[in-house]
Amino acid sequence: MTDMPKTLGKYRIQSVLGQGAMGVVYKGVDPDIERPVAIKVMHPHLRQNEGADAMQLRFRREAKAAARCFHPNIVTVFDLGTDRGLDFIVMELVEGRELKSFLAQGHEFSQAESIYMIVQVLKALEAAHSHGVIHRDIKPGNVILLQTGGVKVADFGVARIDHSELTVTGHLFGTPVYMCPEGLRGEPVDQRADIYSSGMLLLELVTGQKPLPQQVLTQPVASFLDHALQSERGSQLPQELRAILQRALAQDPRRRFASARDFLVELERVPEPADSEQTAMETLAASVAVLHPAATERAEMSVWTDELLHKLELELATYTGPVAGFLIRKFFAASHSPMELVESLARHIDDPSERDRFISRAKHCLATGSCPGVGSTGGLGGGAHMTLADTLTPDQMARLSRVLAGHLGPIARQLVTHHARRTYRLDELHAELAERIANPAERQAFLREVRS
Repeated sequence: MTDMPKTLGKYRIQSVLGQGAMGVVYKGVDPDIERPVAIKVMHPHLRQNEGADAMQLRFRREAKAAARCFHPNIVTVFDLGTDRGLDFIVMELVEGRELKSFLAQGHEFSQAESIYMIVQVLKALEAAHSHGVIHRDIKPGNVILLQTGGVKVADFGVARIDHSELTVTGHLFGTPVYMCPEGLRGEPVDQRADIYSSGMLLLELVTGQKPLPQQVLTQPVASFLDHALQSERGSQLPQELRAILQRALAQDPRRRFASARDFLVELERVPEPADSEQTAMETLAASVAVLHPAATERAEMSVWTDELLHKLELELATYTGPVAGFLIRKFFAASHSPMELVESLARHIDDPSERDRFISRAKHCLATGSCPGVGSTGGLGGGAHMTLADTLTPDQMARLSRVLAGHLGPIARQLVTHHARRTYRLDELHAELAERIANPAERQAFLREVRS
């Protein structure tokens, strides 16, 4: 598709969100209710290929099946249509990033975060399986992380086909690395195929290991599972988690968990680290906020405007004193990327925890274009920050959570805690929480109430 259409059916097209071997995804608007949507369109040339009729039939049949799967952890399918010979699927527009983006950056999620993510995936699978829908392509590219700490699974029943990753039979769908052995052999699959794929994704998250495509095609599952569990990270896993991985990745599907529910129940029994001060959802939200690839993938040195550089200097000065200005000028001229500047400056902060805090706040500046709270704690060279989490009373935190819950539901408590640990002034905390509310009228109502 060379030109972006202005409309598809009744939907207005605004921009291209992404494209790949199978098709294009557009950002659009449903004009009836002014709802933003994502619209997936299959490339026209694929309809001329061998097997095109079967591919088109699958595209339509499984989109209808996926539309039945309403669940908070599933990217919802709203509509299916055809316009000018183009089949398209209309879906929920999710403001998040694929898990594969974070793994590609080399980020290592904690054990608690990893288990939390897979539990959310399994909740989505449980709902889909109850409607007879098998995903068949659970992988990092189909798991979307939100800055609220939420997790959504995309492409239920309409899994993308990357021709470089077709299985050896040439007509099955799925990615070999995460695909169950019986699926690779071209045999019929059931919900236990999704159990296997979820187990392989969990293995990658907690060990950093995954098999090569040629390994899954030529070797038994147990060989690379043992290798992963003997790796540096794998050897540190608790026995309970090792046993769960071995069962989820059993070569024989009869030895796997019989259902997504059985799998997630066992995962929820794995003890969390005793020194954890935050819930897995909170730490995941913080990781996504800091590591959001949009900040670094598009950033250039010009992102550091004079105003942001001044605020960065004020932040650095709380650790290094008046020399901060000199360091900013020196390393700005020598840096080739925004993060290179941040890392060069961070090396001049002696305390490791304060260094990490500075990097985290600088990444936030890059991601949002603002540096909330910078320079507001006073005292050059002190490095002793007191966030709102340290100064607000439990009653004040509870009131904020209660008011925000009226707009966002149970996640409000985690959001209040998350932002209070990262801000220094009450007005900034109110503003950051308000940004989580999509409806402008509700956002203003929230601000009026908390400021009264």
